[in-house]
Amino acid sequence: MTKDLIMGDKLHEAMKLFQEGKKKGIVGALMMGEAVYLIKEGKLWMNDCVGVPTFKAFAQHEMGMAVSQAYRLQEIFVKLSGLWPLCQQEGLELNISTVTLLLPVLQVEKSLEEKMDIIRDNANIPLEAVKNNVLALQGKGDKATDVCLHNGKFEYYRKCVNCNKFFRMDDKDGCCTPKVDFGKEDILDLSQNGNKVYVLDKK
Repeated sequence: MTKDLIMGDKLHEAMKLFQEGKKKGIVGALMMGEAVYLIKEGKLWMNDCVGVPTFKAFAQHEMGMAVSQAYRLQEIFVKLSGLWPLCQQEGLELNISTVTLLLPVLQVEKSLEEKMDIIRDNANIPLEAVKNNVLALQGKGDKATDVCLHNGKFEYYRKCVNCNKFFRMDDKDGCCTPKVDFGKEDILDLSQNGNKVYVLDKK
């Protein structure tokens, strides 16, 4: 068997893996990422019968995606394939969006346990919380939507949970108790510097 035939067979098997992966969620992303890895690193795309000039053209023509998306799938495979069996053992639920957000902080130089700690902290939580956790890990916690590092003055508001109207509270002498009882509402804290709002209490 010639080298071209062997490479052609390998390309066929890799594309079969890729197509199967399209049907299987996060496991599918790992399968697709492995296929991209095999095709890209093994230069199998050069044996495509259409004769595409670059891997970018192969990704667009044969895989139906932008080359950036193909590289992201490859990164998911490289960074998560060794962790996925452990995630399954611990019953950790991950989706593609969460995994994609975590890619920048799952660096190769981190230990297996460090990576698993990151995954444990971000499994089964809203995407907004994942984004904030990633910012904190990158040393950009001040940009997170759930953190305000300003030590300036604060304005206090109450929000009616029925009509969603906001009412500014009397902050005289630092007291958070309003002079008027609005009934059922959330007590909110609005930083005058960062303009971020936090629920302080519920009445």
